[in-house]
Amino acid sequence: MSSPTDSHNIPAVAPSLPTLLTVLARPDCYPHHPAQVEIVQTHISAVFLAGDVVYKLKKPVRFSFLDYSTLPLRQYYCQEEVRLNRRLAPTVYLGVVPIFFTGAIYKVEGVSLSDSKVVDYLVKMRRLPEERRLDSLVAADRVTKEGIHALAKRLVQFHQTASTEQAALYGAADSIWRAIADNFQETAPFVGQTLSAKQYDLIRDFSQRFFAEHQELFRTRSLQGRVCEGHGDLRCEHVYFLDEGVTVVDCIEFSPRLRTCDVASELAFLTMDLELQGAPALAAELAHTYAVQLEDRDFLGLLPFYQCYRAYVRGKVESLKSREPEISPVEQERARAQARRAFRLAARYVRGAPPPALVVVCGRVGTGKSTVSRLLSEYTGFVVLNSDVVRKRLAGLLPTARVSADYRTGIYSAAFTRRTYATLQTQAEEELHAGRGVIVDATCKQPEDRRALLALGNRLGVPVLFLECRASLAEVERRLRERERRGDSVSDANWAVALREQGDFPTFADLPDRCHLVIDTEGAIEDALAVAEEYLLCPPP
Repeated sequence: MSSPTDSHNIPAVAPSLPTLLTVLARPDCYPHHPAQVEIVQTHISAVFLAGDVVYKLKKPVRFSFLDYSTLPLRQYYCQEEVRLNRRLAPTVYLGVVPIFFTGAIYKVEGVSLSDSKVVDYLVKMRRLPEERRLDSLVAADRVTKEGIHALAKRLVQFHQTASTEQAALYGAADSIWRAIADNFQETAPFVGQTLSAKQYDLIRDFSQRFFAEHQELFRTRSLQGRVCEGHGDLRCEHVYFLDEGVTVVDCIEFSPRLRTCDVASELAFLTMDLELQGAPALAAELAHTYAVQLEDRDFLGLLPFYQCYRAYVRGKVESLKSREPEISPVEQERARAQARRAFRLAARYVRGAPPPALVVVCGRVGTGKSTVSRLLSEYTGFVVLNSDVVRKRLAGLLPTARVSADYRTGIYSAAFTRRTYATLQTQAEEELHAGRGVIVDATCKQPEDRRALLALGNRLGVPVLFLECRASLAEVERRLRERERRGDSVSDANWAVALREQGDFPTFADLPDRCHLVIDTEGAIEDALAVAEEYLLCPPP
């Protein structure tokens, strides 16, 4: 392997980045002549999807955490990317290939001609199917418990064989605290924008207290082999379930400091990301399975601390992104929303989950039930059971499959709806028996369904709270027409269904006042959710 200071075969005048991007977008540049080339860019790299092969170009940039500014450095880090990623993806990373320039044309790979020069390097990879990626599988509700166990086993094997050579340096207590303290300094300007002063103080105080009380444990973790050269960027979008087994791609190659950490920090990253994907039950299953397989008695005690840290970093990154002038106002607002979600999750790791309870988020179509359910899940860590997802699973369909929502016909008939609610009740009972709180996201318009859920909570001795979502008819119409335009909702209900529903949707007057809370989803939803969270922490007798 060449070192980052090698300088052989460097062209007298290197092509500009725009030139390379233009060249590499052409199919005739590649030896296999793909039908088309798609480009995906970040601030540090450009990825070229060329048929069943992927090529990655490192941009000639330098930041405080990364230096790709010279050709020898880019060659070195291309080689490092292949070497490090072959640990978890041995069949994916095919090698490092040059870009040749002959004076007239650019070519990727091929045979070097006498008058050609290497102008840059690419990482060559096998293209993986997006539908096998963990975030795609979560969205399609296709992740099994067996798959999570296989993922845990793969990560345990990886961490047990990973290098611990620099564990003492990067796993030192002062190194850990420096990273945490820097976060609070860098996020202070965002207080009042993407996180509240209350969240900032809560998370900072928790981090300081936990660190002070566990310094001895932090000092001994590296001696126990619990700090190693891991992946560094363990997110759902980097995990694939392939025929040859669990494969993880795109580790951090440019910084040994960022990829060398406690195994609890690595798993905290992935479990935190699973929660942001709306899969807290999968996150819990992964954490517990990993801890059992690794036989690490301190792992679960450290996990909330590192999950809080990882969620806070995600909030910081999204907050910084929201201020980047080169992205659109729409993308900036999306980044702010993602930052708020991450900071909420960080605060929840501090507080811990409330005791198990059954929350039913109900109301007419288009009133914001799924939004409220997602937010409440982030506040509490409770599992969400969505009636539309359950209905389509019973019909053998993917959640995003489009189905005619003709009023009370097909999978929306009275008989199929009864089957859907019976399944919701069964799944809620299973989660509650396992000691996990549950959020049922459903219209719940029939009194018998409400009575059944109340009876379930009473039988299991857990609090039951019905959150009835309301919104004006004009707002419901706006939301449903926008949802139909996007085409990304699991719900098939449209404006016509909402109008039909107006005439036969009963009131919720049968519910006891002590377990019935109305939320105006056109108002301050988070204020209402804070009331709901208070109820769950201290339910009325």
